[in-house]
Amino acid sequence: MKISLIDSQALHLQDLDLSIFEKCGEIAYYELLQEKEIIHQCKEEEIIITNKVRISSSTIEKLSKLKLIIACSTGTDQIDIQAANKKQIIVCNVPYYSGSAVAQHTINSILCLANNSHRYAQESFQKWSKAKCFTCFDYPVIEVKDKTLGIIGFGNIGKLVSKIALALGMKIQALQSSQNQNNTTPEILRLSHKAFFSSSDFISLHCPLTEKTEKLINAKTLALMKPNSFLINTARGKLIDEIALLEALKTQKIAGAALDVLSEEPPPNNHPLLQNKNLNLFITPHTAWISKEARQRLINVVAKNIESFKQGNPINIVN
Repeated sequence: MKISLIDSQALHLQDLDLSIFEKCGEIAYYELLQEKEIIHQCKEEEIIITNKVRISSSTIEKLSKLKLIIACSTGTDQIDIQAANKKQIIVCNVPYYSGSAVAQHTINSILCLANNSHRYAQESFQKWSKAKCFTCFDYPVIEVKDKTLGIIGFGNIGKLVSKIALALGMKIQALQSSQNQNNTTPEILRLSHKAFFSSSDFISLHCPLTEKTEKLINAKTLALMKPNSFLINTARGKLIDEIALLEALKTQKIAGAALDVLSEEPPPNNHPLLQNKNLNLFITPHTAWISKEARQRLINVVAKNIESFKQGNPINIVN
């Protein structure tokens, strides 16, 4: 089978073992293909693997031999699944490969915001050397013990984040969701929209990007949050109305935010959240998932997806 990985640069394959992957078929690696290039380079391909590059309906329509699209990720918002279904092209993803890495990053973000580590680390050494006492009080530090962590998206990653947070002495609650009535963790308090946003000290996003969740964090939900509360996003950038978040930070409607994702990636130079260095905001370049261990699991599961498809029993199908 002819297989193409169309944005290998996003996976940094150099430090990974690809032996299991390369047994799957004739694999072509492309650093980053644009839509026109996909149509030209992949016209003979039966399988396309993408991490971040969008596979649109027009691309799907023009790839007559395509049988399988694999999202080299858990989220599949980069693929027009409806268009794929119409052409009977199977779409698979890789669920929960980066759970430990994302949970680790989330907890790190919570602790950085609580300790103001990111702001103290940016202080000048010269300022410290001139101080009479080597303890600065420029930015407040709080304890996370007994603070309430509100989780939106209580799936595998949300559950792991809650487990670590509980070990730190935090209280956990989740946003009630009509989409998931199967409550496997009845011990976790589920709150309605208003109660959830108004009572959480930290809010962490772990839900998929859908029509219903796009801009879930907006002027209205931010207005409900406590002025001393914090927002963390390691899921998808478009879950947040970034202009509304910028205004909330400027007017101190919330105390701070940590973002690993943005609505546009890479962000343009004039992205509004990158222009305001005085805000209590730190942004990382979509690094929550990139541990070597997580990326190796990702490649291994992609290989299993391909082998299962070849044997006529595809797994991890997304509808």
